[in-house]
Amino acid sequence: MNSRRRVNSAVRFLLGYLAMKYESSIHVTNDSGVPQVFHLEPWGEQIEMAPGVTFVLVAEATRQGSFEVERGETETIVWAWPTASVKIFCDGTEIGLGAGIARPAVPEVPEGQTVASFLRNMLGRDSPFS
Repeated sequence: MNSRRRVNSAVRFLLGYLAMKYESSIHVTNDSGVPQVFHLEPWGEQIEMAPGVTFVLVAEATRQGSFEVERGETETIVWAWPTASVKIFCDGTEIGLGAGIARPAVPEVPEGQTVASFLRNMLGRDSPFS
């Protein structure tokens, strides 16, 4: 009976560990004065972003990470990190193709690479805006 209790405690500990989540959020504002295309990667989602609009991105992941933001003249690209699932909000309302459903988590990439660098390498692209 005593060993059974130890096993149950160990299982509860491991389940709690596996369920641990990290959260991160950022605000992205179009302060360019002209409409921009907002890209959420690696999902390939594109949303028109009017001048002065702010999107709030909220990510949950099973490991720590951070967003990678790239800005061009007419577009902004935001990349999530491995294990992250992201929601986009505008004025408190969830927006985008994934609104109301959980986007799939970003898959792992080789050690030492970001999701952006890995995908650019695989697609043969040197620049985010080429």
